[in-house]
Amino acid sequence: MESAIEKIIEKIQKDVNLKVQQFEIEAEQKIEAIKEEEYSRWEAEKNKIEADGRREMNGTKVLKMSRAQLEGRREVTEAREYIIKKIIDDVKRMARTSPGYVEYIKRSIIDAKEVLGERFVVKCIPEDKEKVIQIVSDIAPMSTVEVSIIKYGGIVISTVDSLKTLDYSVDALVNRNLQKIRRMIFNKLFEGEYA
Repeated sequence: MESAIEKIIEKIQKDVNLKVQQFEIEAEQKIEAIKEEEYSRWEAEKNKIEADGRREMNGTKVLKMSRAQLEGRREVTEAREYIIKKIIDDVKRMARTSPGYVEYIKRSIIDAKEVLGERFVVKCIPEDKEKVIQIVSDIAPMSTVEVSIIKYGGIVISTVDSLKTLDYSVDALVNRNLQKIRRMIFNKLFEGEYA
């Protein structure tokens, strides 16, 4: 009977070992399946994080490039504006020495005579006084000439009672034609460039 018990125990032992082996194999398979599933999930999460990072990096890169381009355009515009203003100031300063300056004074006095009549007061800078007196005596002999401070030169003409004034100063002339002058300067200096 002992051998039968030993055989039963041996059989149970074999069955247990077989079950343990099967359990270990199944456990190993389940562990592998879980590992693969977790690895796939981790890989997908890693790819998503990397894609989000690239997208964010590209978005940041595009934003920084856009800002840099905008800043560059602003600086170019400011530089152009500075150059245009400087040229306009130079034009105003050099107007008195241009060949057409005396002719401009004459035309201005003729225009003023048509608007104000025979008697008016012509104001000019001290440096132009002699020229202006000569022109006024030829065109409007009943008018007078006074010295005044007129930035950049030219003349300012008013009625004797000062109720009406016509500004023919160089500054006023340039300001009246400012858009045209700016366009000419821009086209001459920056032709073919984009603003």
